Amino acid sequence: MLRFQKRENDPKGFWTKLQHGLNDFKGQLPSGVMSLTANDDFGNTSAILLAVDSETKTYKELEKYIEKFEDNVRKIPSTSRVKHFGLQKEEINVYIDDSKLTNYGIKPIMILAALKPQGSV
Repeated sequence: MLRFQKRENDPKGFWTKLQHGLNDFKGQLPSGVMSLTANDDFGNTSAILLAVDSETKTYKELEKYIEKFEDNVRKIPSTSRVKHFGLQKEEINVYIDDSKLTNYGIKPIMILAALKPQGSV
């Protein structure tokens, strides 16, 4: 939480400078940090902040649960804003065992060539 001194001549400029500083600082944080923001919307407060995680559900399944939860929370008359952030995108990782590929006469570049047209990175 920040408090401006009365001598601060340019509060908007300060917020802009702070946001740029946070963006630079984010590069020093662990890769799991999804969001680092300066919130200058003073009407935007969190009464409840929830995190959703699962050992068995996919990111897409969790997103559906979150959307259903949000729909139900919006029905509460005293709720003014419901927002989610930090959703993970689904990904598929392929790990190659070079010794097994050698037994089949397959080179890693052949697998890359087969996956590339399907949008792999």
